[in-house]
Amino acid sequence: MDEARPAGSAQGVAFAPFIGEPSLPPGRGSLRDTTLDSQTSGDWVAWVGTYEDMALGREGQYRVRLMDNRNPWDCAYPGVVVLPDETIVTTTYGHWDEGEEPYIVSVRLKLEELDAKASSR
Repeated sequence: MDEARPAGSAQGVAFAPFIGEPSLPPGRGSLRDTTLDSQTSGDWVAWVGTYEDMALGREGQYRVRLMDNRNPWDCAYPGVVVLPDETIVTTTYGHWDEGEEPYIVSVRLKLEELDAKASSR
């Protein structure tokens, strides 16, 4: 997990009303990282923070690399869905294998698992 930065493009965002304050549900973003000084620059990442963090351009809680894109920028125009069991599913395309054509992948995440990993660091 990396320092949280909301800088990205092609964001897909889902709000998780089942966690946190009802007035400011946590935002869960899936995006292509455009932070130039980041280890995940150009990769598909998940961003975790509040709606207020996004609205004010703040760092948020943390960011997680979902897939390492092998092309400097061509990836991540994701859709994000929160299932009834609170699983977050995000789907996008990217260049996941060196020298290969781009293809589509889906990732399933549980926020509690990500939060536990983030808090143990």
